[in-house]
Amino acid sequence: MHYRGGIGTGSFGYDHLVLACGSRANLQMIPGMAEHALPLKTVGDALHLRNRVIARLEAAELTEDPTLRRWLMTFVVVGGGFSGVEVAGEISDFLAESGRWYRHLQAEPPRVVVVHAGPHLLPELPERLGHFTERKLALHRGVELRLSTRSRAIDARGITLDNGSRIDAGTVISTIGTVSSPLIDALPAEKVRGRLKVAADMSVPGLPGVWAVGDCAAVPNSREDWSVCPPTAQFALRQGPQLAANIARRERGQPTQAFGYRPKGLMSAIGHNRAVARVFGINLSGFIPWLLWRGFYLLYIPTLARKVRVYLEWNWAMLFPPDIAHLRFTRTVDADEDP
Repeated sequence: MHYRGGIGTGSFGYDHLVLACGSRANLQMIPGMAEHALPLKTVGDALHLRNRVIARLEAAELTEDPTLRRWLMTFVVVGGGFSGVEVAGEISDFLAESGRWYRHLQAEPPRVVVVHAGPHLLPELPERLGHFTERKLALHRGVELRLSTRSRAIDARGITLDNGSRIDAGTVISTIGTVSSPLIDALPAEKVRGRLKVAADMSVPGLPGVWAVGDCAAVPNSREDWSVCPPTAQFALRQGPQLAANIARRERGQPTQAFGYRPKGLMSAIGHNRAVARVFGINLSGFIPWLLWRGFYLLYIPTLARKVRVYLEWNWAMLFPPDIAHLRFTRTVDADEDP
C-alpha cells in the first residue's frame, strides 16, 4: 500500500487492510454549487456554517440598505432529507433565539427556505411524518418550503429554480448528493453506484486481504433479502465489529460470517426540541422522539467523560440562548514561514 501525507510518502505491506474512507459531498450536481454553496458533510463544515450565519447577521445589523439586509438574512437549504431538515431546523432555532441581540432581526425576520425535489420532506420516513415535519417547520418556525422543486443553478447572489423563479440569498447550503472517495475510484475492483462491491463477509473480491465497510462499501444484508445496506451510521456501527470478528476468524482458519442487521428505526430532529421517528414500526413525533434521538447519539459517544460533558452542554442549551460568539479557525504562521 502506498501513502502520502504530512510525514511524506511511502509504502508498507499488510496482512489485512480495512477500507472505511466514507464518501464525499458531490458539489457537481448543480451548476455553480461547488463555487457558491456550502457543503454539509463534516464537523468542520458545520462550524464554518455557524460562523457564516453569525457573520451574515452582523453584516445585516450594520447595513442601512434594506435590499442588502434581506439578502444577508436569507438562507436556502437544498435538500429535504435528514440533513436538510435538521440544518433548516437548527438555523431557524438559532435565528429565533439570537433575535434579542440584533435590532434589525426583530423588525424584519430572517428567511429560511428549503428546496426539495420530492413531494414531501424526509422521503426515508412514512409520508405522515414528512407532513408533520412540514407543518412544524412552516407553521411554528416560519421555514418556507419549496416542494417538488429542483435547483437549476446557483450563483453568488442566490439560486435559480427549475420553474424559472429565483431566490436571492446570501447563504446557500447543499445537503444533497455524495461521490465516492478517489481511493475507491482508483481500486481495480467492481463498483456498485460508486461503492465497492463486497462479499457477504465484507471482503473485497479480487483483492486478497482487503475489506470494506461503511459508506464506501456496498455491503449485502443477509437479514434484508441481501439488499445493499444504506450508507447510514446505524449500519456502519454494526459492520465494524462484525468485520473485526471476521478478520479474527480468517486468522484462525475458521469460516467467516455474513453481515446481517435489521434496522430498529429512523429518527430526525426538526428543531425546537422536536423530532420525528419510526421505531420498531411505530411512527412517533414531538418531544419524546427528540429525547430518543438525543439518547441514541449520547449512547455512542466514546468515553464516560465525553458523554457527561455533552449531556450537560445539551441541557445548558435547553435553558439558555445560543452562544453568538464568532469562532475563527486559523493556523498560526511564523514570520519566517511561507503563508
